Amino acid sequence: MGACVEEMAKAVQYGRVDFDPNARQFSGMATNANDPRIRVGALLPKPDTRSWAAYALLVALALAAYALLAITGLRLGMAWGWAFCEVAVVAIFIAWMLRRAGHSAISTGLETISLAYLFTVAGLVIQGPLMALPFPFTDALLSRMDRALGFDWWAFAQLFSNRWLWGAMFVAYASIIPQTFLLLLLLSASDRHVRAWQFVTASSLALGATMIVIPFFPADGSLALCGLKPGSPWLAKGVCDYGPIIHQLKDGQIKVLAGNALVGMVSMPSFHTALALQFIWGFWPYRWLRWPMVAFNILLICGTIVIASHYFVDLLGGAIIGLLAIRAATILGRVSEHESKPVN
Repeated sequence: MGACVEEMAKAVQYGRVDFDPNARQFSGMATNANDPRIRVGALLPKPDTRSWAAYALLVALALAAYALLAITGLRLGMAWGWAFCEVAVVAIFIAWMLRRAGHSAISTGLETISLAYLFTVAGLVIQGPLMALPFPFTDALLSRMDRALGFDWWAFAQLFSNRWLWGAMFVAYASIIPQTFLLLLLLSASDRHVRAWQFVTASSLALGATMIVIPFFPADGSLALCGLKPGSPWLAKGVCDYGPIIHQLKDGQIKVLAGNALVGMVSMPSFHTALALQFIWGFWPYRWLRWPMVAFNILLICGTIVIASHYFVDLLGGAIIGLLAIRAATILGRVSEHESKPVN
């Protein structure tokens, strides 16, 4: 047995056997070190087979955004985020080359974070033309649904009247990008690459599903009468920024998507809620982070109501999408893992 292992090690050293550092197993194919195909293959970028679902969703989202911009007559203006898209694309290519060289942890972290950024930009771009589509506002419907469920926005908001508690909730609500990067770095560094790709796939599925639904439920938000500024002035600060922008998009007053027009405009379903549940799922394997992240993301979900002026039913819609996306991503991850295994 020892002699067999020694011979296999020599074979790898001199290029007679192909070894996949990601799969951590031999492909079982004898190769010739002088074969030009082997020399060329070592120089080619190596995407992760678990990434195809995410890339397919990103391409679909980009094509849909292009078509909707053409239909609505909107165009993209100058924004700082566009330049970083080019950086993200270059980073993905570097990640592929690093994976070819055997640096799977670094490549997974770099590629998943870059993809997450590109999805963020795509989501910001596509929601503009979606909100410009001629569908009526649904605040009355969503408000009736909340009342039918016995939910009182003002009573709920009063629970966070303490300035420090509200501040913690605001930090949690604004944390979706930092949380995404932290989670993907942690999963990659701890060799949980499957879960990293499942998270990217789940979040992109949730984003795609959200973008399909939102044009049918445009809303000013549960604080449509923002001028009242209920409670302390700081309580409702900034919660109604998106309502006037949606009105201007539908009225044709906004022709260029840039600056203040690139804000979150989602009501039903709540994408923040979907992501919060996916963060809890993503951090769950780490016992030292499990319950702190549960508490932090519960604050995030509360922030969607108090800070972002969501209706309670928006959260229910977001929760359903988020959980279904986790399930779908898990299934897709298992399929890609099965297909990537070598055939004996």
